[in-house]
Amino acid sequence: MKNLFLFGKESQDFTQGKEILSRAGIKDTNHVRRLLVKLNVWSGDENLDLYRLKIKTEFSKSALKEVEALTQKEFDPAGREDLRDLSIFTIDGPLTRDFDDALSLEQTNNGFRLGVHIVDLTTSIKANGSLDKEAFHRASSIYLPYHQIPMLPADISSFALSLIKDQDRPAISLLADFDNAWNLKNYRFTSSLIRVKRQLTYDYVDTIYADDPIFSALYNLAESLKQKRILGGALLIPLPELYFETDDDSNLQVKLTDQDSPAWNIVSECMILYNRLTAQFASEAALPIIYRAQEQPQEKLVVDESGYIYYVFQQRRKLRPLIVDTIPHPHSGLGVELYTNVTSPLRRYTDMVVQRQIHSAILRKFPVYTESRLKEIHMSTRQTLSNIALMRRNRTRYWMLKYLSRYIDKSYDVIIFQKLRAKYLVILTDFLFIAELPAGNCPNLSPGDKVRVAIKKSNPWDDILITEYDGRQVDS
Repeated sequence: MKNLFLFGKESQDFTQGKEILSRAGIKDTNHVRRLLVKLNVWSGDENLDLYRLKIKTEFSKSALKEVEALTQKEFDPAGREDLRDLSIFTIDGPLTRDFDDALSLEQTNNGFRLGVHIVDLTTSIKANGSLDKEAFHRASSIYLPYHQIPMLPADISSFALSLIKDQDRPAISLLADFDNAWNLKNYRFTSSLIRVKRQLTYDYVDTIYADDPIFSALYNLAESLKQKRILGGALLIPLPELYFETDDDSNLQVKLTDQDSPAWNIVSECMILYNRLTAQFASEAALPIIYRAQEQPQEKLVVDESGYIYYVFQQRRKLRPLIVDTIPHPHSGLGVELYTNVTSPLRRYTDMVVQRQIHSAILRKFPVYTESRLKEIHMSTRQTLSNIALMRRNRTRYWMLKYLSRYIDKSYDVIIFQKLRAKYLVILTDFLFIAELPAGNCPNLSPGDKVRVAIKKSNPWDDILITEYDGRQVDS
């Protein structure tokens, strides 16, 4: 029955399943889903994409055995630069458990030394071992509303290898020296031993950064790095991120989190710097890695602050697709000449791969991967990452429709995003969510117009959202 509902005629049990349904007098296969929920085979909010896309949620016995051995093994700090005297801290969301990046900032005689410390997995997770193969097939951790699927088992991603406070951890540290005007003077990567002193949240740093000397300096550094990227052509088009939570009465709530706060910018700019300098280091050393690039957008639109949401949605449509290659190219969206991803090895497999290459170069050893093998890894993980992105979009839409199903006939402000033959695509500004508006009962509207629409039907299981123009336009 599960296969019949999930795959329809492509199910190997289709004939047998249809016969069973026929005998039960059931013609609509949607009744199968209701039956499976009633029998507690599926929950009322079951994520069916996990089955359709064959997403793994359990780890193999061999991988778990490797985890057990890893957690019992004594960490050997030999050969690592001891940076435990630095005041190292993490900045993350309040629910984060897999800490893979940390920061430090020291004042020097001529300016400041920034430390960006990324947990080093190279000595713990061996290439082609059971854990490595498991991570390869998963490609990435998956973050969904009310559900997280880690790329690596929680015993290591959230504990044994996570940058937890007051624990010694191996890292690949970037030490970058800046003068007092925030010009980068020199930098180096080192195989290090670190200890996190403070575990901070974005909200906390936002409240103290202006009065704290270190965080005030970090904020100024981040602003300087951002301005240099803007001069390099970077497009800064952040929007708040949609997330879901349940209140004390178990009611579904929808909120937007700021992606442009001081703390968020500090972390973002430091990670971009680490990734950029990693790419520069690899290019200068002729070290094969996986680079990320982006061509210039089809068009750069003029920023309209009064219609910022509309501008961002339109500008994002003009962006060129990302290029992933072993040959370096400029990344126009970020405004940098070279770029890679390496700052999230606990969460992204290709970050772990690039880290292995960098670690081998630091130790002056032969690279773990050839250029041809890196291309194979990218090609093999690309479809999995595409499936994960699809599932994220589907689950966000599912929970958004479930939320809206509680507010039938309620009106919301929208911006006309695109005019089609018989309908408009609109942006619900409270949620930054795209919906359809039938054109039948609407006046002649143009992209950018602001109106109000009412929710007439919302069914998350059947993926139905029907809106209706409520006869009012909103003043700009």
